[in-house]
Amino acid sequence: MAGGNPRILTLTYRFLEITDTHTTMEDLERLLDDVTPYYKARVEEYHTTLQRAIIDAIALHWDPITTKILANVMGEKSTTLSAQLSRLQKDGMIEKVETSGSYAGYQLSERFLNIWYLMRHGTRRNKQKLRWLTAFLSTFYSRNDLDDIHKQAKATGMVERWSKDFALAFEQAQKDSYSVTSNNDIEFETELEEARLMHKEAFSFYKAADYNATLECLEAIISRFGGSGELALQKEVADAMFSKAFTLGQSGNTSAALESYDAVIFHFADKREPVLEEQVARAMFNKATILEQDGEKSAELESYETLIARFVDSEIPTIQVPVAIAMFNKACSLRQNGEKSAELDAYETLITQFEESEILAVQDLVAKTMFNKAATLGQSGDLSSALAGYDSIVTRFETSKDLRIQEEVVKAMSNKAATLAQWGDTSSSLEAFDDVIVSFADSDEPVIQTQIAISLFNKAFTLRNLGNIEAAIKAYEQSLDLWNKIDVENSEPLKSNIEIKLANLLFDYNFNLQRAEALYRQALKQDPACANSNLFWLYLANDKLEDAKHTYDLLNDVSQVGRCLMDAALAFDAENFGQGTEHLHKALSEGLSQEGMTFDDDAERLIRVALSRDFGERLIEWFQTTRFADRYAPLFVALVAAVKGEEHLLDTNPEVRDAAQVIYQRLVAGCGKSEKGS
Repeated sequence: MAGGNPRILTLTYRFLEITDTHTTMEDLERLLDDVTPYYKARVEEYHTTLQRAIIDAIALHWDPITTKILANVMGEKSTTLSAQLSRLQKDGMIEKVETSGSYAGYQLSERFLNIWYLMRHGTRRNKQKLRWLTAFLSTFYSRNDLDDIHKQAKATGMVERWSKDFALAFEQAQKDSYSVTSNNDIEFETELEEARLMHKEAFSFYKAADYNATLECLEAIISRFGGSGELALQKEVADAMFSKAFTLGQSGNTSAALESYDAVIFHFADKREPVLEEQVARAMFNKATILEQDGEKSAELESYETLIARFVDSEIPTIQVPVAIAMFNKACSLRQNGEKSAELDAYETLITQFEESEILAVQDLVAKTMFNKAATLGQSGDLSSALAGYDSIVTRFETSKDLRIQEEVVKAMSNKAATLAQWGDTSSSLEAFDDVIVSFADSDEPVIQTQIAISLFNKAFTLRNLGNIEAAIKAYEQSLDLWNKIDVENSEPLKSNIEIKLANLLFDYNFNLQRAEALYRQALKQDPACANSNLFWLYLANDKLEDAKHTYDLLNDVSQVGRCLMDAALAFDAENFGQGTEHLHKALSEGLSQEGMTFDDDAERLIRVALSRDFGERLIEWFQTTRFADRYAPLFVALVAAVKGEEHLLDTNPEVRDAAQVIYQRLVAGCGKSEKGS
């Protein structure tokens, strides 16, 4: 307080010991008179008006004053004052001290100099006299000290001997000691409210897609409160820095977004407060997401690894979720890279880490991870482990009421049924499909109904392969009916696929040609090429030659194999066997499987057209002569059986016979015959 001045120290200690306030007041005033030349000279060392004005404002304020408040008091800009404040601080005239607010405050380094200034530079002498005396008391005594002095003075009757000025100053010093914390709190609350209002303004700009204005608001928050030591304001800064990075990403400036996410990570790297760690975790996660979008697979995985390494053991729910997502996305990235072993290890790590988590979002990720692991095992050929994986999902989560988890359960049950069919256990497969349908029959949730519709579709496909055509048709109809009731996006391609497969059964097995035509027409909008190709064969089989030719003309994009088979059919229908087999030769030479498409059904339909024109025997001979009989053995054997009788299926080996049996059934059904063709 005394700045090392011995005389000042002597008198101030004497002040503490003297109980006669009249004498003390006189001594203090004499002391202030004695130090006036010294202090006056110190102040006059500063020659510029601005320097003097700064000293004056700081001294008269008494309490620490921030640059912002000082600028308001003086009517100057903060940037104008910064250099002078640094000079005064370097000279030792002022010192920077912490405040409860975001920014440090300035005060005169020597507190007795400040008291002298208050006493000698007031315009209203009496009021200023009380001010400097109050300042003196506040400097020497804490709140508790002042309370104890007052209690002792009252108990001894000394308070009655206090001068009026001393009593008023003492009372004010007590009040000031209680208001310091309150004033600091008010300043902090004001700053926090200011930060939140700035955030609200930034969000309004963001909603209006005014990204430049959004970024300006966020930058202002970061600049204004970036140096704050208050946790609540640090959170506002962290939120602003994260929002800045996110906004840059939304505006397409991914490079700047990555730099901004890195800034969040670096700035709060050593912080361990949950609200700040949460933003670091989110920044790491979003950084990895951008890198994934940019195709930077290696950097993406590295970012996920960094996030996982730092926060994997965090008990904070809002951090556990991005960590779990990061682990899940890491596994998915490994799958895309074809690293199945590493992918499976990543799935297992996630499951082990979070299997006991009670956070719903994390449980959802665990269920998804268990499903992906089982699916990957199935794709790798480990059907036994895949089935065990699907069963474990059902066992663990079947009682969950969460819709997202229920979706994983129904998917697991459906995939289990499909895997059983793949394994050759069709009986168990059909039972499993029925379990899905029955277990979730009462659900009206679109995501659940979607899985039931898929299960019905797969059940129909399995029944078709078993030769149970009527049951397959029923299952396809049920699946299609359910799809028509479900309001989900991107369902039209799936519905179109069912419509065509159902129509094919109705057509090829001669169940309901009118219904088949209606279904093909429904599929025209979504898949015109496939629908029109099937309509061509349907019209030709129904002797609607003109409709068939008109549809043929619409097929501009049909492959060469498909076109050759149609040309062959038109030639056979015109009873031109030679031209028909010429086109057929081209098609069979190319192969019935082209670019992911198969024309086996069209080849069978062509044979039915040939049979309807009594070309059966000649076609058998042609297959033998061209040696296509060996290349397409199941088709040829089915042709022979359709022409000469089903018993001829027994003349071939079991491997060919089984496939030929299925084709034979379609040939005779499509011709309206039960056993034998012409």
